[in-house]
Amino acid sequence: MRLSRTIHAIELLDGPVVGPLDTRDHWRLEFTGDGFLYKMVRNLTGTFIVNQTAGRIMKNQTPDAHGERGSIVNIASICGIMGCIGAPAYSAAKAGIIGFTRAVSLELKDTGVRINCFGPGATDTPLWRVGKSEADVQKLLDAGYVYQPDEFSNVVVWLASDFSAPLNGEFISRDLHR
Repeated sequence: MRLSRTIHAIELLDGPVVGPLDTRDHWRLEFTGDGFLYKMVRNLTGTFIVNQTAGRIMKNQTPDAHGERGSIVNIASICGIMGCIGAPAYSAAKAGIIGFTRAVSLELKDTGVRINCFGPGATDTPLWRVGKSEADVQKLLDAGYVYQPDEFSNVVVWLASDFSAPLNGEFISRDLHR
């Protein structure tokens, strides 16, 4: 597995951040079961593979002075708790990542490996802009309803750091519409 070889090459895994991106489903009554499954598998399976590989490596690392062996941060979405128009499979997959994070945290709780999850709201990325006019993008940006990636990166860094201990299995969300 390529991920495993990469991690072994750097010798120490401290805080992987896992965030597969596959958003809009363009929900219609004609949306197929295959399309739904594709979105679910793509989002959940990628998270599973990285978490499993990282967890296996991290639990065998030498713990630090506090007994920590590392911290995994999964990226879900506000859609995972609220649902999002036009993205039912994406919303379901992100809800799955939240549940997966909580379940894995219980399995890893005595290993010194922590796992948490962050769910941002809309974020200004090229993928988020797909299908939107420049005027619509600007209107949403001006209204303050869309993150810039660096506006939540500190939350992710904090979750990966020792400063967030003893959090384990937590889901932190931020929706700019509130």
